[in-house]
Amino acid sequence: MSHFIKSLIIVMLCGFIRCDFSSAQGIDALFASAPKEVLPLLDRTSRLDMLDLYNGGLEAKTENIYGGQSEMLRKTHDYIKVRCSESSFWQMKLLPVGHDTLIVCVHTLLVPEAVSTISFYRHDWHLQKREMPRADFSQFVQTNSDLSSYRKQALMEQMRVQNYQASLNDSTTDLTISLDLSSLQVSDREDAQRLFHPVAYKWVGGKYVIPTAHPLVEKVSNGASDVKPHVVR
Repeated sequence: MSHFIKSLIIVMLCGFIRCDFSSAQGIDALFASAPKEVLPLLDRTSRLDMLDLYNGGLEAKTENIYGGQSEMLRKTHDYIKVRCSESSFWQMKLLPVGHDTLIVCVHTLLVPEAVSTISFYRHDWHLQKREMPRADFSQFVQTNSDLSSYRKQALMEQMRVQNYQASLNDSTTDLTISLDLSSLQVSDREDAQRLFHPVAYKWVGGKYVIPTAHPLVEKVSNGASDVKPHVVR
């Protein structure tokens, strides 16, 4: 075998190895390359430290830009969850879109009130517009709850003014929206957990849909100049 052919085989093998490594580390590379506006509390060095610690089986805590503690709580081949501060969480998930991949990020602030922001990006972190159906309040109500009618009515009136939280699933492409119960009294919260349940959004055809969606659907503007994250309050 000539020296040229041997060299060509070595180059091809190295290319395959790099390709496999890149594929296996895809979520890591995307997390590390996220721009500042996507994950402002953690600079690139802190994120790389987090990845090294988590991948090494250690507690993945690092210091954020304000001197507080941030921690990577969960990582799979297509999902990451980070506690950015004592009152905020950030999640990212890789979603299939044909032969491409889309990134969805959910950033949740817990104080002074719960607010989740849902954003979609291409693999180069370019912000994308995607449809997000809006669940009707009735879809959060359990139909077979054993609470009295009076108690149900009282809780429903109280919960109509509460905010919502969004959460990504680490093992599926589902996204759930749930009512924020944190401001309720303990006794009210226990009953509310029996009356209300989260609404699961399914990833179908490159967008999130509600399987039993209410006819009233709120969509993002199709104008390219109006690409904004979805804020769930």
